[in-house]
Amino acid sequence: EMVRVGSGVDIEGIGFNVMTANGGIILQTRQYDRKTDRNHYTTHIIRDDEDIATRVGQIVALELLKAS
Repeated sequence: EMVRVGSGVDIEGIGFNVMTANGGIILQTRQYDRKTDRNHYTTHIIRDDEDIATRVGQIVALELLKAS
């Protein structure tokens, strides 16, 4: 069963927002820090001339390293 946004389930992890932009895609990541009760956001830009799947994989790997 899928979890819907706003379902009230407390899930820690990395959240993504993907927006189209002129010349590429904006990918924003969000990580919740339970210790400080704060969300941390990072914005990544993927240009049109880049492979989206490769860049998303790199971004996920980077964010997982930052979280550990």
